[in-house]
Amino acid sequence: MEGGEFQFPIHIMPQFSIRHLLFLAFTVIGGFTAYYLFQWEREETFKYLSSYPEAYAPLHQARPYLLSGLALLPAIASLFYCGSGILDRYLIRKFLGVLLLALVGFISIWLLLEIESRTNTLKRAGLNLEEKCMYFIVQLPYIVTMMMPFVLLISCLFTLSQLSNHREVIGMIQTGRGFFRLVSPLIIFGVIISLGISILNYQWVSWGMMYKDGMLDAAQHDTFTRARNIVYAHPDTKRFWYVGLFPNDHFEGEALKNIEITFPSESEMPEKRLKIEEASWDHKTGHWRLKGVQEILLENQSIPQILPKVDDLVVEDWIETPSQLISTGLPANSLGVPQLKDSLSSKVEGHWIDRQPYLTQIQSRLAKPWMCLVAILLAAPLGVVFSRRGAFGGVITALVLCLCLFFFDEVFVTMGASGHLNPIFAAWGVNLIFTLLALVLIQRRLSGQPIFQSIKNLFS
Repeated sequence: MEGGEFQFPIHIMPQFSIRHLLFLAFTVIGGFTAYYLFQWEREETFKYLSSYPEAYAPLHQARPYLLSGLALLPAIASLFYCGSGILDRYLIRKFLGVLLLALVGFISIWLLLEIESRTNTLKRAGLNLEEKCMYFIVQLPYIVTMMMPFVLLISCLFTLSQLSNHREVIGMIQTGRGFFRLVSPLIIFGVIISLGISILNYQWVSWGMMYKDGMLDAAQHDTFTRARNIVYAHPDTKRFWYVGLFPNDHFEGEALKNIEITFPSESEMPEKRLKIEEASWDHKTGHWRLKGVQEILLENQSIPQILPKVDDLVVEDWIETPSQLISTGLPANSLGVPQLKDSLSSKVEGHWIDRQPYLTQIQSRLAKPWMCLVAILLAAPLGVVFSRRGAFGGVITALVLCLCLFFFDEVFVTMGASGHLNPIFAAWGVNLIFTLLALVLIQRRLSGQPIFQSIKNLFS
């Protein structure tokens, strides 16, 4: 207090720095985004469950919460950054700078290649500028999910190699930090990114790719199609369905088109067939409304008898629903986790549809995001170099191992879908094997043994 004026202590001002403002900004933006996404996804979930009464509700009801959590992950990452020490923040800044640059670079390359290869297709489809932008935006979850392990490996390698070349790693270790303590910020960010990719892989990666295909189909055929040429046989009624066109918004009243339904007799021979131009299902009453119905009698007829066409018909006693029809028409790799569970619930054991691809895909959707963490564990011992030898050998080794990681993951998932491997091991086995390999590399790095030369000697 001087001259009656109060002065704030000087040491109070630096306590609130840019990193705290960053955390505040991410929290506010993430909170508003999470609220908006929660409301939107909850509406979509309600519409889906209303139209699919057989769906496994808990997995669908988790969608709004997961999407809101995804919007809050940047705030959680910035909170960790705020609470970290000076050396950890320095390492994180270096790592995130390279990560963002690499991610933007890879996405830009993909975008240029996609524009070049799809220009004629988009032109023929007649999409306007807004629809063309949406065509590329909805593919981003899939592209980011596929690229992220490789991007993380490159970013971790480059960051640690630069620190090793400038002897900064040695300086950090001389402060008393061990290897795991040194790379722990990168591992924590790998966990956060893996969680984000897991949320995207839960539903929205498959949704984006479906939406992209539907946009092209809608532009060419005036219908946003979910699937085409669906074949379904009900195990109880034995009715055989063929649906030529299955619209995406069928649960909002849009009609299925070009339907043929074959009715069996008691001897399970075709008795009659209905050819239907359009069919819509009312989820409130469970009734089918048919338009343009042509009945053809087949049993005991040397020549099929064609009855007059009926313009409008309401059927109240059919137990088939659109969710049952479409469950056989979509490949397992095009479904999200909730839809995979729904498909498994609708497929009776011993029925003619194979359950193995769906079981494998569920496990794969849960396991594949954690390849991001495995990539960091592989890159960490190969990026840190204590000797004067350059990091070139470690970089080459890491890139080869990452390519092997992707290759064997595809091989294992394919073998799991075909029934040659247990679904759990097919999805998680590659992560487990390469995690153990990463721990071996870390042990050799800690013991001072040359990793690249050891691997070279092993193959030779």
